[in-house]
Amino acid sequence: MKKKGFIIYSILIIITRILDGYTTFLATPDLSDEANPIINLFLGRSWFLLILVGTIFTVAVLIGFYFSYKNQNNLIKKTDDYFEYIGFLFYDKKVNCIEFFYRPPLSKSFFVFVGLSFSISLFFYSLLVIINNVFVLSTYHNSFCYNIYFSIDKYFTPIFIFTPILICLLVSFFIIKRSFNESKKM
Repeated sequence: MKKKGFIIYSILIIITRILDGYTTFLATPDLSDEANPIINLFLGRSWFLLILVGTIFTVAVLIGFYFSYKNQNNLIKKTDDYFEYIGFLFYDKKVNCIEFFYRPPLSKSFFVFVGLSFSISLFFYSLLVIINNVFVLSTYHNSFCYNIYFSIDKYFTPIFIFTPILICLLVSFFIIKRSFNESKKM
């Protein structure tokens, strides 16, 4: 990733995080309908704490993203085998499939990968949250949207839990695939 791409993604992450907060405020000003379990269980539905935790979280993600940007050459491993590449990416050595289940990945390239995939995943997840909040706002004024939203409302918790996991897995797959293809060219 070039410096321009890093700056654009960083700005997009900040913008989507701000829009997430803003649309959340519009959809539920008292946070009574906030779906985030951290807000409901631990922060007592406080806007101050929501903004503080959100800011700290976003700054931490941007620091990880910067670390990944500065060290992105660690994602290039000289191998033509995809599974061998993943072993080198996570462990800096060739490993067998069994080791993936009991050995924690602690290599520098693994942390570069996590910083990159997590920050890009946060961007896409924030977009989905913004879309959800806008849809919630539309239920206040449109009975059709209201009927659709509250017919799927009972599935919201599993969707809320599995969507970020799915996004992160997809983003991770594409980052690994792209990095592997770049490694094969070298």
